[in-house]
Amino acid sequence: MSEHTRDNPNVVIFPPLLLLFGFGLAILLEWLLPITFLAPVFQSKFQTGFSAILALIGLSTALLGVLELRKHGTHVEPHKPALFLVHSGVYKLTRNPIYLGMVIFFLGVSIFWNLEWGVILTLPVALTLHFGVIKREEAYLEGKFGAAYMLFRKNTRRWL
Repeated sequence: MSEHTRDNPNVVIFPPLLLLFGFGLAILLEWLLPITFLAPVFQSKFQTGFSAILALIGLSTALLGVLELRKHGTHVEPHKPALFLVHSGVYKLTRNPIYLGMVIFFLGVSIFWNLEWGVILTLPVALTLHFGVIKREEAYLEGKFGAAYMLFRKNTRRWL
């Protein structure tokens, strides 16, 4: 199937797998090349509370995005075609609540479990989502929904 007849954005990685890969790599790097810049687990109540709040905010943001897509009857999975352009609910605040939530969750869990490499890998995870998933989805959605998507993109931030 050619690029022009494919009805999906052809993302480079399924986003939940990216998170699993990121956590796996962080754990491996912690084992091979340990670094320390976070307080030991549960030593800092602030760190524990802050990281738990981050993880919950991330999880909630992603879940709200999933629920809003399902409410409108369109696919959540990026390898399936978009059926509708959703710009209500959490999509009024960000065009990518699921991916934003994933990055915040990744950072929160990394801090909570003192995965210093996870904190460092948050940026590469976000960049992989940005260039390997979001940019491809944006091109796909613009091609599929045209002016409606361009207006949505103009009025709603990509991240925050």
